[in-house]
Amino acid sequence: MNLLQEENTQLRGLLRAAPKTGNYKILAAQQLETTIDPFIQEVVLDTGANQSLFVGQPILDAQGVLGQLIQINPLTSRALLITDTRSAIPVQNTRTGERAILVGSGLNNTLYLKHILETTNIQAGDKLVCSGLGGYFPAGYPVGIVKEIKKERGEDFALVVVEPTANLNHHQVLLIWPEQIKK
Repeated sequence: MNLLQEENTQLRGLLRAAPKTGNYKILAAQQLETTIDPFIQEVVLDTGANQSLFVGQPILDAQGVLGQLIQINPLTSRALLITDTRSAIPVQNTRTGERAILVGSGLNNTLYLKHILETTNIQAGDKLVCSGLGGYFPAGYPVGIVKEIKKERGEDFALVVVEPTANLNHHQVLLIWPEQIKK
């Protein structure tokens, strides 16, 4: 019974995360397969071309962005998780308004902001959300929380370590963002 209650709670969270206005086709997808290693971090979903999906479409859970679709088959699709080293998301710091590109590290639950000037106003605890730039990820949707700023002596840039807000270790049902933002 606990498993059923947990899935019900997860579905309610997804419904709260779904867009509330406009004529959107909300799509929930079941995870069929997961590949997690330092080189590939992907999931296979039970929805595909039969649901009018497109490459680049974001996948979310109730807490944040999980990744985006990279392959669409007739009945399934493959999504790249945000922790994969091939992933890059335009983000904005909610405290300062600073924009940057958040990239996957290849490590579970770790993301990086690279090429951040050492003098940039960023601190542990800062919340990062999608900036909306690029037209795929929904502006303002949570992505991560800054955990650590690594500054090397003599270097102009810092490496910022970020923890995803999405639950990357436990997502059986996901929300597929309903439409591409740019037209």
